[in-house]
Amino acid sequence: MIRDTSPTTARRFGLSPNYNRRGAVPANFRSVRQPYRQFTHRPDRPPGSPAPPVPVHHDRPNFIVELRSTNTEATTRQDVLDLISKFKLKAEEVGIYDRGALNARLCFQQWTDALEATVHFWETCLNASSLLVPRLIRNLVLPSDTDELGNRLKTIFTEHVEGLFEGELVRKWQEKLSHVMEEIEAITALLRKPKRVTVHDELCMQRRGLIAERDLIGRRIREFKTGMECVLCYLEGKECGEEEGVRVLLLKGDFDWGRIYWLVRRECRRLDDGLPIYAFRQDILWQIHCQQIMVLIGETGSGKSTQLVQFLADSGVAGHDTIICTQPRKLAAISLAQRSPAVQCILQFNNVIRR
Repeated sequence: MIRDTSPTTARRFGLSPNYNRRGAVPANFRSVRQPYRQFTHRPDRPPGSPAPPVPVHHDRPNFIVELRSTNTEATTRQDVLDLISKFKLKAEEVGIYDRGALNARLCFQQWTDALEATVHFWETCLNASSLLVPRLIRNLVLPSDTDELGNRLKTIFTEHVEGLFEGELVRKWQEKLSHVMEEIEAITALLRKPKRVTVHDELCMQRRGLIAERDLIGRRIREFKTGMECVLCYLEGKECGEEEGVRVLLLKGDFDWGRIYWLVRRECRRLDDGLPIYAFRQDILWQIHCQQIMVLIGETGSGKSTQLVQFLADSGVAGHDTIICTQPRKLAAISLAQRSPAVQCILQFNNVIRR
């Protein structure tokens, strides 16, 4: 309640009897508000000017294309930038990462742009022009988009696999096979001529070694082509012909382009490495199918520890169960675990790796 000033109080302090406590306040007092003015337009925009467009911010993109490196040590930031710069279409948002397996993320709102980006990066990856594998993440899924992407990638992968049958890697081993056969013919011609017993025995030993090497190279080439035929039949929707009831690569269900890529790449690496166990893969799988227990004996470095587990996982022998690879010594187990990251990227699809 507000009380008026009494006359006695006014005379005591020398105030006028008409003094009011709610009198005038200095204009520079901070609690005084400016008088209300009504504007017909914003002060920062002249009258009659059009309103600026309101920016649209999307909470999340409809499509994301991730680029993951197959070799984090060999991939640099400049390599990622060079690969993205070669793509004609521009993404709405681009993220570059310097650490980890994920190197870049390209965000798109239109399906056509995301489709072209995915196809473009897969083409560069399959042509060995890049170490970055694309992965498409779709927040907006339509059945027609899935079919369109599958048809485009199926054509690219089919052409790539067909080219491997007579590719540079196969030609290299065929040339080596021809060279070995020429040496066998030369030694055979020498054996027809009379010579000392010791020289004859030495030439026979060399000939037997060359014949074994010839057979081994031929089996490797046939094994590689068998694996590529399984991949090609899977892409074309055909049943893979099983030799002696053994399928070296079990592929079924929807297309997993990342898994197909790693399978093809690993088959090429197996042929290039030339481990002896690769030439006998079908024989080993056939014995495992027929026998409850099998003891495999091989020389050191033939690929028993590193390759046999992959053979079992690829052929589907273990199904959804676990494959265990043991080592007699801790040092050997550590060495095998350090060599397995390149293998893990393909076996992790079946969840069969336990360290």
